Amino acid sequence: MLENISLEETLVGYYTWNVGQNLVYLDAVAAYLREFSLEEGARGIPVEDFIAQIESPSRARVAEAVYNSLTNGVFYDQEYRIQLKSGGLRWLRTTGRVILDGDRVPIMAIGTVRDVTACKVLLM
Repeated sequence: MLENISLEETLVGYYTWNVGQNLVYLDAVAAYLREFSLEEGARGIPVEDFIAQIESPSRARVAEAVYNSLTNGVFYDQEYRIQLKSGGLRWLRTTGRVILDGDRVPIMAIGTVRDVTACKVLLM
């Protein structure tokens, strides 16, 4: 899946969240990091599917950060572990910003996702 992507591109994945449709669209790197297919990433994935991947001890904290970003437009920056479909675990750092319309209603979010597992393992 990533064989045609340069090393620089594999360091950061990108997403766009259409808040009204509740669908998150992923590039190849973001899809790979979360073990979704390119097709799933292109079709859009409900945000609840992302929250469900997060280990339960961090889930409430991340959901609260998402809520704060949606309601206040504050920058989103969270690190957490996800349970992979293949059975393993991966640490991710996700950042982003919500775009609000003129009435301060969230319409979309854009951001990045990075695999920070190696850094976390070194610090443990």
